[in-house]
Amino acid sequence: VLAGALLALAAAGTAVDVAAQRSPPGGGKPPSPSGAEAHTRPLCAASCAPSAPLAPTAVEPLRAPPPPGGENGGGGASLLPADDAEGGADLSNSSSRSSSPAQRMGACNIGPRGSGAFDFRDDSAPSARPPARQGSGGAASGGRRGEEPLGVALLRCFSLVRNWRSLGSLRADGTMGCLDGMRCFSMAWVIFGHTIVYAMGAGGLQFDAELLPPGWADKLPPSTLASFSLPPEGGRLATVSYQLVPAAFFAVDTFFWLSGLLTTHALLPSVRKAASTGKAWWSAYPMYALGRWMRLSPLVGVLLLTTVGLLPALGDGPMWSLGGAEGDACRAGGWWLNLLYVQNLFALAAPDSALWRCEGHLWYLANDMQFFLAAPLFAYPLVTRPAAGWALLATALTASTAANAVIAAVNGYAASPLFDQTYFTNVYIQPWTRAQPFLVGAAFAAFWDRLQGGAAPLARRHSPASAASHASRADPAWLVWGLAAGAAAVMLALSFGTLGLYSALPSPWSEAQNVSYIALSRLGWPVGLSAVAYLCFSGQAPLVNGLLSWWPLQVFGKLTFAAYIVHPVVMYGVNYSTTAPIEFSDIWFAKSFTGFLAWASLLALLLWLLAEKPAANLLALALGRLGLKG
Repeated sequence: VLAGALLALAAAGTAVDVAAQRSPPGGGKPPSPSGAEAHTRPLCAASCAPSAPLAPTAVEPLRAPPPPGGENGGGGASLLPADDAEGGADLSNSSSRSSSPAQRMGACNIGPRGSGAFDFRDDSAPSARPPARQGSGGAASGGRRGEEPLGVALLRCFSLVRNWRSLGSLRADGTMGCLDGMRCFSMAWVIFGHTIVYAMGAGGLQFDAELLPPGWADKLPPSTLASFSLPPEGGRLATVSYQLVPAAFFAVDTFFWLSGLLTTHALLPSVRKAASTGKAWWSAYPMYALGRWMRLSPLVGVLLLTTVGLLPALGDGPMWSLGGAEGDACRAGGWWLNLLYVQNLFALAAPDSALWRCEGHLWYLANDMQFFLAAPLFAYPLVTRPAAGWALLATALTASTAANAVIAAVNGYAASPLFDQTYFTNVYIQPWTRAQPFLVGAAFAAFWDRLQGGAAPLARRHSPASAASHASRADPAWLVWGLAAGAAAVMLALSFGTLGLYSALPSPWSEAQNVSYIALSRLGWPVGLSAVAYLCFSGQAPLVNGLLSWWPLQVFGKLTFAAYIVHPVVMYGVNYSTTAPIEFSDIWFAKSFTGFLAWASLLALLLWLLAEKPAANLLALALGRLGLKG
């Protein structure tokens, strides 16, 4: 029913949109792009036009922000979610086409969609209102002057033409373009790791033997050991190359870092504008939080409905019933934990309950929402009292690091959630132990903001001299190479340095090694990311920046939130439809990963066009009609 309704709305919206384009207001030519629309390039313009480059240049100069009035007269960063719903209020940011901490989490479209994650804002089409239609606006149509009739505006939110054009639009300013690549590669890394994790329940003992380190089968009875063969040197996790599988945990830390960076990057100018005008920024906090919830929840709702009502009918066979634990937890009432984004906290309070296992991978969104709600506590003092803001950030980061160390030492945890379920519930999914990357991202955003003159008066920040100084920035060679080498060394050591940890079960690592890795690894990783981002933002790493800023990654980056939401459904459907337990091999791993990545991307495209983007359009339309423009 839901799928049919979405398809019907998409068809109706597309028909209305096409009709509107064929009959422009007043019978003249369609209006030319202006304002926010002029700052994007349609995808076909980048890939089809003979005179256009196939991609943005690898390194673009840093651009000075536009005048204080904003590019579209918006007057600075909005405190509310923005989108491109025509007929809505102009919610544009002074440093980008559209802005809002609640929806965008950044001044440019970076960031699992949905968070800086996953970054969940709209980024695509014009935010300016269309010209009034002759005979359709004003009181006669029940709308305000210059607005479309409400029914037409609602249907156009679902237009496939409009949403497809939005998907293909590209940013003109590529300063932060490298974050698109980080987001896309991290999403692929998540699917890479989950390819194994989500197959273990459908795999037999031979699957475990080919994967797990030596010693895992020591406690099995002899009759069971006789039913499969053990590799003499242990499973793949005991090899160097397969350290990339458990290292996929760092992909989640990358999303948390992106979320902290982009949320703070958007909040700082919003708070600064409010402070300069004497307005109370906190009065916008309810809409800040509500807008975020409304941007995340539509896809979460679609996933819950699919799991509860549709997934049981999608497969059968002798293995099918083994994969129904998450669906059973959702049907038992666990769905509300996901919609309130408290799944991780409930798991700590009631670890023996099955309810928190409903859509287990959404623990990430619970943490991200909690970080998002707390972000203004750091952004506000960073603007009003910078020394106090930096001290608060440092204190929170120290406290999170200490919490990891103390909890790990007291409970004697090994440095992997693969070894201990209580480590997963007590450390891996809790906000006080996962906050390090978010806080480092927030600190880097504040550093970059200050480097660009964010604390200076508006007139000085937007002066030509300031713009030139940023565009021509060049650090000493020793600093550039030192940052690059340091970031590479730290991130490679964290990824492959776990070879000893996975060389045997139980792990041969000492308590000091386990505690140190648990407490410091999620601190070192975002510090390395910050070094890479600094070099890319400032144009001092052209090769890396060119790869990460490649324009197809900007397009695919818009689908990463939906891909994160849907990929476990694909994995369950495939893995548990088999007629025999899965047997692990390198070929199976390669085929499964590429297949899951392709199917998750395809389904994410459909979800983005039919659900995620229309929901963003509806939210922006509602805010515009209510006159909420920051």
